[in-house]
Amino acid sequence: MPPAAGGSGVRSRTWSGPPQGCRLCGRMTREHREALVVGHPGHELRVDGWLTLAKPLTFVMTDGSGPTGAGRFASTEAILRDAGAIRGSVFGAMTDRAAYDAILSGDVALFRGLSDAIAAELVEHDITSVAGDGWEGYNPVHDACRLVIDAAVALASQRSGRAIENWSFPLVGRPDFASPGEETRFFVLDDAAFARKLEKAARYRELAADVEWAFAEYGRDAFRTEVLTRIPRPAWDDARFLHERPFYEEHGEARVREGKYAELIRYRDHVVPIAEGLRELAALRSPCASF
Repeated sequence: MPPAAGGSGVRSRTWSGPPQGCRLCGRMTREHREALVVGHPGHELRVDGWLTLAKPLTFVMTDGSGPTGAGRFASTEAILRDAGAIRGSVFGAMTDRAAYDAILSGDVALFRGLSDAIAAELVEHDITSVAGDGWEGYNPVHDACRLVIDAAVALASQRSGRAIENWSFPLVGRPDFASPGEETRFFVLDDAAFARKLEKAARYRELAADVEWAFAEYGRDAFRTEVLTRIPRPAWDDARFLHERPFYEEHGEARVREGKYAELIRYRDHVVPIAEGLRELAALRSPCASF
């Protein structure tokens, strides 16, 4: 596959519905400025082709320190430098432990502050499109990040007087999967761009086990295609986890039994209050709300 304009090695396609509706897109222009918001450093690897193409203003909520207490900023900053991306003001705003504690304690003000700060920069930099962590029920910090993104996009859209696009990408599951009927942007890497992505993944030593598992589960070639899905409504209006238990509750219960976790994060008890607080910040009142 030939590289896209400018030699990025990425071709992008956007469509809503069946393939006959697709259109080819060139490189991003100054009229289409993008931003990336992720919960943990390392998530950007999932969309390295898009990252190189878009060179987004990038926000990272935590330092990725996990249980070891050692952050992984150096690896992510190297990836951002290689892509020509710009670092935002919210970058490693807290440790992983602090993020989980904030969810457990219902520290809505912290997450409102993150949304407000990100929204201010989206307006300042004339951002027209934001991409970030998906709403998957896999990790509560990932889902809190999605809530922060949705509130920030809503705030920035209101303040700027123009609608800012809101996109997500998967952190678990097949990276090249898109649900039928959803508006999606596909970024397909040529051999050179894909080789660069694999080389960056190999250099990210802190995520070696995760990368190895993902390649074994889905095959390396699945990561050649990157998918961004348009967000039809804020995550606080998605009631799925009121009817099905998120993975992090099941995982957390096992860790509590093993004595590895002292407390369990539950969706209804801990995530919903944050969702409500961010809904109020964004001044959104939806008739679909189910909390």
